[in-house]
Amino acid sequence: MERGTQLQPPRKDSLKKQGFYHKKAWRQLRVQALERDHYLCQACLKRKRFTKATEVHHLRPIEEFPELALELSNLECLCWRCHEQTKGRKRKETVKAGARVIKIGAECDEEIPPYSLG
Repeated sequence: MERGTQLQPPRKDSLKKQGFYHKKAWRQLRVQALERDHYLCQACLKRKRFTKATEVHHLRPIEEFPELALELSNLECLCWRCHEQTKGRKRKETVKAGARVIKIGAECDEEIPPYSLG
């Protein structure tokens, strides 16, 4: 290795290419995070709304902190809409023209009645 050359941590896209989000360790940790947060969007909860969480978000981005990729304390459960807001871009930019988007679960504007939180 040349002098002054540093090893770079794996980038998020390289983790994706390695199948990170399909590996058993991630799937199990994702379920743990959802159970910990009672399957509720934590961002909506801060606004006193009960919205079903469908996404598990890395608080510290894994492209910058790959060592935290499987740390439960680095995960937050969010609904789809709140998760999209963390990406810093508008939905129109994330969906290719002509693509059909199918959303599963409640939106931030749709509250879950308390009796269904069970």
